Amino acid sequence: MRGPALRLIASKEILDTLRDRRTLFVSLILPLLLYPALLLGLTQIIGTTQRNLVLEHQRIVLVGDAPEAVVNHLRAEKLDPVGADKEEKGLSARLLDELAEMEEGEAPEGGGRGCGSS
Repeated sequence: MRGPALRLIASKEILDTLRDRRTLFVSLILPLLLYPALLLGLTQIIGTTQRNLVLEHQRIVLVGDAPEAVVNHLRAEKLDPVGADKEEKGLSARLLDELAEMEEGEAPEGGGRGCGSS
């Protein structure tokens, strides 16, 4: 008795689903259109982000004297070597700017954390 009743209920549900156009659209047509569009869109976004990262120069702080060959190799790899004393001056200037902003009542950039904190 269970087999025929189960088949009858299953066939009724399948017919109801096939008659409902919205259910068919949401379950069959929409995924066929949406998944490829999302895949292509995400591929484009990831590719653009990777190209931008490759073109971007990264700054590296060198402490002490580095051989000229090392500096030239870093520049060839699109890395920008900077002496530690030059970077410290830049950090000091940013800290002074943030302190001035805090005295004026504004929060500094970066969520209120100082440059040296982590």
